[in-house]
Amino acid sequence: MASPLQDVLMFEFDVDREEELDLSGIAKDVSDFGENAEARLGRAVKSERASHRYQNRSTDAENSTRLSVVSDGENDLTLDAEMSVEYASYLQKNGWSEFESKVRKALGAIDDDAAALHHIRHRVK
Repeated sequence: MASPLQDVLMFEFDVDREEELDLSGIAKDVSDFGENAEARLGRAVKSERASHRYQNRSTDAENSTRLSVVSDGENDLTLDAEMSVEYASYLQKNGWSEFESKVRKALGAIDDDAAALHHIRHRVK
């Protein structure tokens, strides 16, 4: 018998704000980065909850698809996007869920935001 969380799909996202904190020219951009990242991942999770093709009476798959703030300190932010039902990988492999592709798309957009921020940071110096 499989353990209850054996097939959980989880992505962890970690932002280290420490390096950019002293850059007064882009302080607002830096402070917004974590919030924007959380919003992007939140939209991906919400979209998956609303649109995956697997529907049953228990709503376990919908309810277990969530975004959690693991830590939110002055210099770091850690977020977990997860679908924590034991059959999550089954849903993914059989086309019932697009959780992985939606989260990866959000992570790609966050990477683009980070690259733009990095570019601005070097332009300010």
